[in-house]
Amino acid sequence: MKKAFLYLFMGATFIQCTADQEGETTVENQNLTYEKGLDLSTQLPNANFDTANSGLYVGTAVSNDLTFHERLYINIYNDNHINAQFLINKFTTASYIYLQGSVLNADENTYEFSGEIGSFKLQIENNEATIYDAIFDNKQAVANVFKSTSKDPLTPTIGTFSANSTDHDADGTWDAIYTETNDDRFDGSVISIVLNSTSYTITNSEELSYRRFCNPIEGSENLLSRLICRAQSENDIAQLAGLPINFHFRIVESNEDLPTCDYPTAAEMVEVQNTWSWNGREGTITLDRSTLPSFD
Repeated sequence: MKKAFLYLFMGATFIQCTADQEGETTVENQNLTYEKGLDLSTQLPNANFDTANSGLYVGTAVSNDLTFHERLYINIYNDNHINAQFLINKFTTASYIYLQGSVLNADENTYEFSGEIGSFKLQIENNEATIYDAIFDNKQAVANVFKSTSKDPLTPTIGTFSANSTDHDADGTWDAIYTETNDDRFDGSVISIVLNSTSYTITNSEELSYRRFCNPIEGSENLLSRLICRAQSENDIAQLAGLPINFHFRIVESNEDLPTCDYPTAAEMVEVQNTWSWNGREGTITLDRSTLPSFD
């Protein structure tokens, strides 16, 4: 796995819902019935489509005024359907917002999606997806998604940044995509940034990771368990609109003298770094911890 700008990055099973599922609800969208629990974020990419345009695409969407900012999952025949889903989870019960999809132009590999939240169009070429004409919550929006494969299933996260001045045009979003490196670590190499209603993708960085470890404390039989999310780019490596952008973000929780490994939840972690700078502007960054991937 390559090092990436803010260590945050970018399967075939089908989700089944039983008739006696607790609190089950259904919503009819054209020719497909969605069931509560049919979650595209837990659907594994179909290995048959790893090198094809079909499959699962994962990313984020944000309105131009930044008020709508959520994770987006798009299914192109991964389970023989065409649909999309926003996943919202603020450390509570997850909620799903679905959009029905259809083929717009088969020769051009274009699709359109619509639902109560809004609509967008999608074009796929060589496993790369471009979203256009996006309207969410009655607001123009931009969205970026990336191909999720059976070898590297993707998990998107969402974050924001803002200036510490009256120069509000520097406010925006930064969304990193994770892939699991091993049982105790997620790494990444893609970050989507939206600034002034313009979308950028950054693929070069120094460090971007989310990891846990549990080691004996020197001179003791007790254990030290830690959970760390770190994003760092410096020395003018990452570029945004041709200018260096630097992030320093770290949340961590340390529990000493524990007889067993007892990892904290992401909600319990504490920020120890949260700054960014770009084009003479400086400010703070935040991360929605409820969007961090889950360790098994």
